[in-house]
Amino acid sequence: MKPNKPKETATRTHHRSPALLKAPTGIQGLDELTGGGLPKGRPTLLCGSAGCGKTLMAM
Repeated sequence: MKPNKPKETATRTHHRSPALLKAPTGIQGLDELTGGGLPKGRPTLLCGSAGCGKTLMAM
């Protein structure tokens, strides 16, 4: 017979990560949809089909 091994209990620590800083785009609707703008200091990937406005957005 195997000896009883004590059960390990997992402990979860809930922590809140710091809020992501946003850079406003100046486009009211886009800033509303993104919660204040695009993430500051991070790259943002724009994707979509031809003619949807990716280049215009990048300008």
